Amino acid sequence: MKADGQRASTPGLRPSFPPAWLGEDEGRASFVGRSDELERTLALLREGRVTTVVGPAGIGKSRLAREVARSWDEAYVLPLSQLNDGDGCVARVARALRLDATSDESDVGRSLAARGSVLLVLDDADRVVQPLAALINAWAARAPELRVLVTSRERLRMRRETTVELGSLSCEGGASSDAAKLLLSAVERVSGGITLEDAEVVRWCEWLDGVPLALELAAARAPFLGEAGEGDRIAMLDRGFRDAQPRHSTLAQAIAWSWEQLDEGAQRCLAEAAAFVGTFDVRVASQVIEGGGSPAQETLRALVDKSLLRIDGRQRLRLDGAVREFVIEALPDAHQQAQQRLDRALAARAAGSPDEGLASIPFHPDDVLASAERMLAADCVLEPDERAWALVLAARLLQAEGPVQRLSSLMASGIEALSAAKLDPALLLRLKLAHAVATRMQGQHPSALEALMELVLEAGGHVPALRALVYTEAAIARHAQRDLDGARALYEQSLELTDSPRLSGRLCANLGSIAHDAGDLDAAEQTYKQALTSLTPLGDGRLLGAVHCNLGLLYQERGDLVLAEQTMRLGLGELDGSEDRYLGGIHRGNYGQLLLEMGRVHDAMREQELAYASLSRMGDDRSAAISLSRLGAARALRGDFAGAERDFDEARGRAQRTQDTLAETVVNVYCAFLPLGRAEKLGRGGDGHEAHVDRCRSMLASAIELPGWRYSDDARTGRRILEARLGAQTRVGAESEDGDLFVCIESRFFRLKDQPWQDLQGSTPARRILESLIERREGLDIKALQEHVWPGERIDAEAAKNRIYVALSHLRKRGLKPYIVRTGTQYALEAELRVRRIASVAPPDEPRGP
Repeated sequence: MKADGQRASTPGLRPSFPPAWLGEDEGRASFVGRSDELERTLALLREGRVTTVVGPAGIGKSRLAREVARSWDEAYVLPLSQLNDGDGCVARVARALRLDATSDESDVGRSLAARGSVLLVLDDADRVVQPLAALINAWAARAPELRVLVTSRERLRMRRETTVELGSLSCEGGASSDAAKLLLSAVERVSGGITLEDAEVVRWCEWLDGVPLALELAAARAPFLGEAGEGDRIAMLDRGFRDAQPRHSTLAQAIAWSWEQLDEGAQRCLAEAAAFVGTFDVRVASQVIEGGGSPAQETLRALVDKSLLRIDGRQRLRLDGAVREFVIEALPDAHQQAQQRLDRALAARAAGSPDEGLASIPFHPDDVLASAERMLAADCVLEPDERAWALVLAARLLQAEGPVQRLSSLMASGIEALSAAKLDPALLLRLKLAHAVATRMQGQHPSALEALMELVLEAGGHVPALRALVYTEAAIARHAQRDLDGARALYEQSLELTDSPRLSGRLCANLGSIAHDAGDLDAAEQTYKQALTSLTPLGDGRLLGAVHCNLGLLYQERGDLVLAEQTMRLGLGELDGSEDRYLGGIHRGNYGQLLLEMGRVHDAMREQELAYASLSRMGDDRSAAISLSRLGAARALRGDFAGAERDFDEARGRAQRTQDTLAETVVNVYCAFLPLGRAEKLGRGGDGHEAHVDRCRSMLASAIELPGWRYSDDARTGRRILEARLGAQTRVGAESEDGDLFVCIESRFFRLKDQPWQDLQGSTPARRILESLIERREGLDIKALQEHVWPGERIDAEAAKNRIYVALSHLRKRGLKPYIVRTGTQYALEAELRVRRIASVAPPDEPRGP
């Protein structure tokens, strides 16, 4: 490639990049993160005749065009930013081709045709797009091998034109992102010894939307980056490059140039579009943007064409942060009026579908939350009910995406701001309900339950639909406190009150969860499947995903790990589509626990990392502590003992903050994986192996001293995985040992000497009773057995007796009749019966899954 009239010996593309044609600044500037766009542009030029690189101010169009030119044998790079008409374009190209000053359009065409495969790069063509389109058509007709690359903020709108739309540099990957690489490269070039912390680099890249010009300008101010506050992008970057074109010297001038090309109506439309903080679609825009008389859709399309609005892969529009700041300052009244229309549209949407899922909200989460914050301002002009509905919508969002501390703070402020206003009592009740839910989601179960039970009383005079919501949330709080009977009663009351298919399906699923926790797996499975039948026509991925994941947990408890994995993967796919961060985090952690039981430790660690990231962002200390302890277990089994210790320390701290003894028990169970991992790394016979095995057994025994450990399926599963892996470290042929009764982990299988194995996986009460009788050889009365078999469930005494008699009868029919004895009120295994544990969830001759 040669510049301005220097001929190359061979036409076409080539891989070498001689820099002689570049100016000093362009020659040393970094080319970062545009490999895909470079390849796409080159491919389009090979296949077509005219390609336009479009994008907003400072996005790097010229830099990409110059990089393309480096790949061409003969290229002419011609800046057109100072030109205003077609004559100027002809003269500029003619001069580059070393033609006579009197040469016209035809002379240029003939010269280009004679040069064969040549690339004409017409840079910064914004002012001359209309005459340039006609000129390019004429030249392309005369010169069949000519290729033209144009850079502009606006398309040429030619039939033969292909376009490459240039967006911001990616900020994904933190301090290793493309945006960060450009910033650091520019800092090194202009500021020498300045060192920036990774967190500061990431903050600046995200704050500047990955716009290359903004990042280059920021690099020049590297020593002062810490001074800037939110909303100061333009002011911070007001000192630009003296050797650049005026409209490229500062970010403000780059934006101002495009702004000045707009008519008054388009300017107003852009300022009104700045009411949106996040992305938005045309449906929503029509409720907010009035513009200057033209239909909003037409004006928005024109603004996209001029690269002042961006369009993403989901066909949603957005303004870059710096553009947004500029237009707000330029037309503050138009922006404020549009904000008020947006707030009213949000409130109306919430009021129109008060209990629908998040999928029904066409607004970006950032706009929902920004609107809610405006509702708290003393000068807010909306009516009290409108303000309350906007807050209710924000509550629905924060319950799914977090953080719950923000939900709690926002609802508390909303209640304080609106309590004195003439607010609909039902709306005030909704705000109080959201505040109580936030308390529960932070792991403060006793306080949440107290607040929710007060709301149950307060809801008595309200419409059935609202009462059903209150009862449902109170039931969830009771369920979290292991009051299964109290939770079931409230769920059933809610079912009687609601006519909402969505809430009915949710309540059915929750009743299945009650049966699941009570150990009645058959009833739980049937109820879960009924819930799926009700919810499937609604297409609510959030609820369908949660039910499928619960069903997967049920299959896991039964021992069918393959079916459990298939079902949970289906559920996680549905949850990912619903964008519910909270439920997604909970169930991804459960899936990771399943993978750990299947022996897929690396996969389990990956899932727990994702789960913990979601739950810690949500602010749910209890769930985050459990997820982190599971992650620590996976790290320990992978041999990362230092990482595991850090995870366990933080998990213990989080669990202690919740003051939830059951959460602390779960964490303590998983902490026992640390010595187990060390034992596995040493191998049987290794120096210190037995000491680590003994330490693991001791920690597990200590962790489950609290009688209520059985209330948690997390604790039960952790214990099951530990005992199975411990068995692999100590097994010396347990079946060959002397004994009368051989029992697998959790009494899933048992056999009497010289008799076949009996499968108890389908009878949870029977296996839990057998477990209890083995653990307590001295015997247990009916009440103690009930507590072991149905932890947390308050059952009528006669009903409990009947259930226990049925389970004992089941064990007797399987061959244990001579060995289960009753003395007074106590049931026990016959004292002479020698019990031998098999450290496996299945007998040696049974399949154990992957």
